[in-house]
Amino acid sequence: MNLLSKSLRSSPGFKIFFIGFLVVILLIPMSMIEGLIYERSHLYRQANSEITRVWGAGHTLSGPILTIPQLGANNKNPGWIQSITYRNLAAESLNISGNFHIQLRYRGIYKVPVYLGQLSLKGKFVLPEEKNVELVDKILLQFPFTQIKTLKKSPKLIWNGVPMPLIAVGDENNKDSVIFQASIAPDEIAKGEFEIIYQAAGSDAFSVQSLAKNTKLFIKSNWGSPSFQGDFLPTTHDIQKDGFTAIWDINNIFMKSKNSTEERVSLDWFSEHDMFGVKFIQPANTYQLVTRSAKYAVLFISLTFMIYFLLELLDGIKMHAVQYLFIGLANCIFYLLLLSLAEHIKFNIAYFLSASASSLLISLYSKSVLNNILKAIVVFVVLAALYLYLFVTLQSEGFALITGSLGLFFIMATLMYITRNTNWHALNKSADN
Repeated sequence: MNLLSKSLRSSPGFKIFFIGFLVVILLIPMSMIEGLIYERSHLYRQANSEITRVWGAGHTLSGPILTIPQLGANNKNPGWIQSITYRNLAAESLNISGNFHIQLRYRGIYKVPVYLGQLSLKGKFVLPEEKNVELVDKILLQFPFTQIKTLKKSPKLIWNGVPMPLIAVGDENNKDSVIFQASIAPDEIAKGEFEIIYQAAGSDAFSVQSLAKNTKLFIKSNWGSPSFQGDFLPTTHDIQKDGFTAIWDINNIFMKSKNSTEERVSLDWFSEHDMFGVKFIQPANTYQLVTRSAKYAVLFISLTFMIYFLLELLDGIKMHAVQYLFIGLANCIFYLLLLSLAEHIKFNIAYFLSASASSLLISLYSKSVLNNILKAIVVFVVLAALYLYLFVTLQSEGFALITGSLGLFFIMATLMYITRNTNWHALNKSADN
């Protein structure tokens, strides 16, 4: 019975089964590490939400609108009461220029990118030529603004080259927004040219909802990872490592205001209109990269065990189950090291240090286990190649699938080539003897 048990334990089939069982056992510490990664990621999201709440969320630019009070075109017989109606007019053209400076805000060890946006709106209103319509009272230029607390410098209005005061009034339909208004006398409406300048804080994204027949948007930023979004993409853009520029040129001659006869503009008017702009993304933050690397843990541990299995198979080396366990746990600790270091230093440096520490630890241990420095060097080189393969896969983003697939194909081809002349039946018989 003991001989049977010994021969069974020595057979390659049993060894492969044992390695598979050990990989499953090592999923327990890996699941604990993945839980820790999720917990730290959750703390980062909490810090992100807190900073966004205080600093300001994504800023959306809407409007402006010109509200024209007028007497209805009705019969002016004595005794008839004429009611005042309102016509809301969108700009004929609107040129928007935005310069967004990204800076980092911290909550403990967590950092979140936010921005200060310098915005300038230049445009022109063209009054309709209608007969039997009489203008009454003053005309209102109305400019809705979201999240008033994020306004760092109050808007300045220049109408036909003359500065005019803007007064903030509440939005009846949206408690978080205000409407900036300027009263313009009918005789000052002539050319209808205007400019609005202001500074706003925000994070994550900047969007535009314009009702103008022709809208041009120019954005410049020191952030090198923009994601253009919305119903329109930029006509031209230039993305560099240290920033980007983008230009939109949009014509929509049929765009009309939703509530064209109400006196007070509301931000809700713009809810169904097209939106476009840019999202300031982080290509892959620390926790995303660590999470993605942890998904390869089973494959990584299996391939490491395969190195030692081949050494046992081809060189007749015998390794104990505890030695396999120590090597597997050393692989698991790599991900813990990566997480802890990447929270304080750049991910690439953290990955290099963690991979180097793990490879050296396993290789030095292998020198004693295998009692051969040359085999230990082989183990180090193979581990370094595996860590490099994982790093390239993580950095590939859109090409991660093809990189991973080609890498696995190469690894499998290598294993098949090394064992192509192995007589598995003979190995089983020798184990039985």
